[in-house]
Amino acid sequence: MLSTTVKWVIIGATCLLAAACVPATPGGGSTQQQAIRYQDFVYDPYIRTVMLYPANGNPQSIAEPALTTTTNPTPLLLEFDELSENTARFYAKIFHCNANWQPSRFFPNDYLNQFNEFPITDFSISGRTRVPYVHYRFRVPPVKLPGNYVLVVYNEYTRAPVLSARFLVAQPVAAIRAEMRPSAAVAKSRSNQLLQVAVNYQELDVTDPNLQLKVVVRRNQRWDQTTQPLAPTYMNNADQTLLFEPLEGPLDFEGGNEYRFFDLRGLNAEGANVERVETAPNQTSVFLRPDQIRGGKPYVRWQDINGHYFIEAFQGGAAQTDADYVNVQFTLEAPTPFQGDLFITGHLTQFQLTKSCLMQYDAGQKKYIGNLLLKQGRYEYQYWLRSNVAGQSPWAAEGNHLATENQYEVLVYYRALNGRGDLLMGYYDLKVNPFQGR
Repeated sequence: MLSTTVKWVIIGATCLLAAACVPATPGGGSTQQQAIRYQDFVYDPYIRTVMLYPANGNPQSIAEPALTTTTNPTPLLLEFDELSENTARFYAKIFHCNANWQPSRFFPNDYLNQFNEFPITDFSISGRTRVPYVHYRFRVPPVKLPGNYVLVVYNEYTRAPVLSARFLVAQPVAAIRAEMRPSAAVAKSRSNQLLQVAVNYQELDVTDPNLQLKVVVRRNQRWDQTTQPLAPTYMNNADQTLLFEPLEGPLDFEGGNEYRFFDLRGLNAEGANVERVETAPNQTSVFLRPDQIRGGKPYVRWQDINGHYFIEAFQGGAAQTDADYVNVQFTLEAPTPFQGDLFITGHLTQFQLTKSCLMQYDAGQKKYIGNLLLKQGRYEYQYWLRSNVAGQSPWAAEGNHLATENQYEVLVYYRALNGRGDLLMGYYDLKVNPFQGR
């Protein structure tokens, strides 16, 4: 039975679970009967702090893409919490997807050496925290095929999915070059980052590149900032190269801004950008310093990790079980409301625009206010506008700058003629305006 504390926390911080879903792939098993999403998604509001990252022994790997390769495979590690005093039995399934994240026609025995049902047996119960939880860890088993994958975790008793997490497996065969330059449009030359990409596919068996190849670009590991398959501006059949050198369009990215941050690692004193901490018997509340709108202001450079977070607590020894959950209040001062909805965004919200991340405007105080339930650590975030005005930038609260540090990943998908799915046969990581040492 759940404690009163956990029930209170969930009632106060439940995410809005969207209804639209897609059918499952031919993976077999009861989870096919459930409506699952082939994206990063949490179905159960008791599931929190989902992280999937390379387990390479580097503490900074949490901020790296959930990606491994067939040539030099690095294990991927899934971690998540369930807000509960009792342990549960969870299982995981793995699904292969095409470039558009719809199910491929590969079957589990095509990409797995084992039966596609993996028990999650590594768990730890939280220590002396006000909000009780159980922390789970799962090392993703290796796969045989490159491509897009979705890891779905479900409850053994209910057979219902509790979370989905995407990851990539690349086989770097296609040769890729990419660079950034200012936008060709004069009005955007100080705010936008224009990418140019070249892909050589001579090591692949390609007879029709328009049919067999798909090239997409993802920014800052955000699937909501990923292009649709790009149309080449030039095709050189002689040396089997595709050039993507547009003057405008989907490769002309708004630069955005560096992420805001705050520090929750210690609750006995205010961390960076924390205004005050209030402690009650069953819950701790943290109030961040009021933020200011940065749109239209000069660019200020500081080193961020593109919206990631790290779990850490100064009290206790093991951060994953000694860090507590706290209610965090965000405030953005604004003399007038934006025309549209304003959301807290970052990896702390999986970049999803849900009700739990929505800011509310207080006309009397002339500020936006929002709340999230977060585990102790260091976090980065931004404010994202879903405007109802045509042409309004979602970066209105943050600003756009050519000088912003960003990460762009070029993904090249290949499908054999009459093939059953898209394979990730090219990967390139481009960091623009990098900070020293990154």
